[in-house]
Amino acid sequence: MQTEQHMLMPLWKPANTSTLSIQCTQSTANTEGTYSTSDKINYKANNWEQRLPADWAFFDLPKDMGKVLVIDTQLNNSVPQYRYLSNGTQHDLFEPWSSSKVLAYTGAMASLRDKYDIGGDGNIGQYNIADLISSIHSYEPHGTANGNSNSIASYFVNLASRDRLNRLLHKDWLNLSDAHIIFSGAYGADILAPQPHTWHQSSIDNGKALGDLIKNADDPGYLPYRCETCGITGNKAMSTLTLAEWLKRLAMHASDPSTVHPYLTEADVDVLFHGTGHTNKNDVTAGMMSGISIQLGLAIARSLTQNPTLDANSAEKVLNQATDGRWRIYQKIGWGPSETRGTGENVMLAHVCLPLNNRKAVFTIAAQASHPGATEESVWRSGEKMQQILDKAMQALLNKRP
Repeated sequence: MQTEQHMLMPLWKPANTSTLSIQCTQSTANTEGTYSTSDKINYKANNWEQRLPADWAFFDLPKDMGKVLVIDTQLNNSVPQYRYLSNGTQHDLFEPWSSSKVLAYTGAMASLRDKYDIGGDGNIGQYNIADLISSIHSYEPHGTANGNSNSIASYFVNLASRDRLNRLLHKDWLNLSDAHIIFSGAYGADILAPQPHTWHQSSIDNGKALGDLIKNADDPGYLPYRCETCGITGNKAMSTLTLAEWLKRLAMHASDPSTVHPYLTEADVDVLFHGTGHTNKNDVTAGMMSGISIQLGLAIARSLTQNPTLDANSAEKVLNQATDGRWRIYQKIGWGPSETRGTGENVMLAHVCLPLNNRKAVFTIAAQASHPGATEESVWRSGEKMQQILDKAMQALLNKRP
């Protein structure tokens, strides 16, 4: 019951939100080891996954407990350097559930920028785009958005097109080697329907018509969940490396020109991470900062205090005290029961900035856990495993190994 509550709770608000920026400058290494710049890794050349500065056995977690990958970032004179850490599961495929909605939004904004030179800093029909992305993460109404995360995200997928999303995963941006990694699905048949289907940056401009609204199956790139080539992971098959790399590159948009998204602007990225321009003035934070689940925050606080039984109320205080209230966790969860695999599953995707008293820690994390049985109970059980994974991962990451 406690795990279920922790999974569903809104993330705490940092005590100090006077400056909201995705850039966490001059961070120092969290672990001993070699870090490399994007130029040395050369992400644009094929098989970059084989050239990563990596420790694929860094986390002492058995594979049957779950999957975890961290991209640890340090900035030396504002030049980002990376190190990749996992428990040997970085290439294993799984269904990302709602964690992949980060891809849906950014794919949609890429399509708008490419076709119309417009993006996330505006309105589509009656909806403020920042409200929509905040509602996707909070699962609650936010300003003009109604809280139906699945219908909003499916609309963004259709706006992006699945062909574009798959190109971004492969030749157009991430340049992934594994052709089995795909984004060809949706999040249900209920689709957001902005009226009129027109983009506006202000209430006085004439707007730009975005074409007809389409159903999922009307997209030529759409594949049914159990298509012939999809396999047991379905029509959105990803890995921890896929999810973390996508989010890391977005977080480094202003810091690492060599991996910048080919279409997005800094304004589009700010809408994702902070909900910049949202209309609910009662909310201090929005965007990915409004994501539900306190599990990662709890794991970080337990690591900082070396107290594995630290409770949720104390954890919030620890984060604020350790960072002068300037901690930042940008996260998207996903979970559900899978009849196809006979499991309950849980996915966490997040980018974290911790300006600690003795150092600044910056990292991106993707993790997945599952438990036998396609039931809601199994989903909560997978959440218990997720908490164990996050606790152990944060202990290893934030406390240097001898």
